Amino acid sequence: MMRAPHLHHRGRASVHMEKAIELPDAVIKAAQDATGLVDERDAVEQAVKRYAATQSGIDPGLKALLALAGTDAIDPAYDYKVMRRSGHDDDH
Repeated sequence: MMRAPHLHHRGRASVHMEKAIELPDAVIKAAQDATGLVDERDAVEQAVKRYAATQSGIDPGLKALLALAGTDAIDPAYDYKVMRRSGHDDDH
């Protein structure tokens, strides 16, 4: 069942069209399992975004990692080679 699209305004100039579609429960459950999200809408949306990203040739995990480039998420002084040589893992 498809309903007429509704326009929603999010933020300042962002507009998107929302469509209601019926999906089998098994598809929704698979999206929830794949994403780890409980909310059906959020799980399906995230799963579709991941699928679209993989189809565009960029793995979603890699895309997220690349988004960290130029941020302060990784200490510029961090040297993984030193950690490997020392046999230490600071996270454990």
